[in-house]
Amino acid sequence: MVIEHLLQDKTDYDYYIFDAFFDIEEMNKILKIDPSKFTIIYPSFILTDENQFDNSRLIGLLWTSQHYNINLRDFVGLIFTPNKIKKLILTSKFFHLRPEDTDETCYFLGPHIEQRVVDNSFDFKKEEGKKLLFISLGTIFGKDLDFYHQCIEAFRDSEEYQVIMSVGKFVDIEQTFKDIPKNFTIYNYVP
Repeated sequence: MVIEHLLQDKTDYDYYIFDAFFDIEEMNKILKIDPSKFTIIYPSFILTDENQFDNSRLIGLLWTSQHYNINLRDFVGLIFTPNKIKKLILTSKFFHLRPEDTDETCYFLGPHIEQRVVDNSFDFKKEEGKKLLFISLGTIFGKDLDFYHQCIEAFRDSEEYQVIMSVGKFVDIEQTFKDIPKNFTIYNYVP
């Protein structure tokens, strides 16, 4: 856990960089680090979230709050609570959906682009007479193996659908999917 690690590490760093899901102001009641050294990384979508009152986001905060006797806030609440912590935003201001919601604490870095390993075996051909279904959870939720298995069971051997599933770079396809139906093609990446 991050709190335990930081409590044990006595190094005086120039900056402490956290992602937007980390309620650093509340956790600093325990850590006692100089707040001027905090920087938060925000993917652009977080600062433009329209569904800011979804209670499912509160999962996981209760235990930590009770264990350390602090009051952690939902990460969307953190974004809409004014603070003076430096914010690194992983897009340009030009592409940010609501730049008017930013202030002098926001620094636009441009996009974070990883070198993508392309699967050259990808087949662009669609089977005649079948609907094409593409399944992908993206980068953040891409490790939800139960979801992928549920999709396989839902569309297993369907005569109506040709299914292409992109599971991301962290999923070992051969280890994770032992019985791939003939109407499924599973890739780590889809071009």
